[in-house]
Amino acid sequence: MKALDLLLSFAAIAIGVLHSFIVAPQVYDALTQDAFWFFAAGLSIIYMGLLNVLRALYGGRVPALRWTAFGVSVVMFAFAAVFAMTQDEFANPVLIAQLTIYGGLMVMALVRR
Repeated sequence: MKALDLLLSFAAIAIGVLHSFIVAPQVYDALTQDAFWFFAAGLSIIYMGLLNVLRALYGGRVPALRWTAFGVSVVMFAFAAVFAMTQDEFANPVLIAQLTIYGGLMVMALVRR
């Protein structure tokens, strides 16, 4: 279970790195407001992944860490789901991966102690 938990956490970090450092420079050729928001969204994914790494490693000893990581994962899952619904992006494989990872992290925060 711990290995799966860490795998999901590192997968979230990888998606965030991909979002901010690989895709953002290809999509935006100038430092516009939209470019900064896109980059910041990737950073938030990275931070969520890092928080879940800490939860996976120390959540049993620090319950507040467990519940904080759960709350952040819920918010990120809801945000991605609303984005998918409003933009009709449910066929996007990256978005499906994100929803799967965020959902998995929510479950891990609830079942792993």
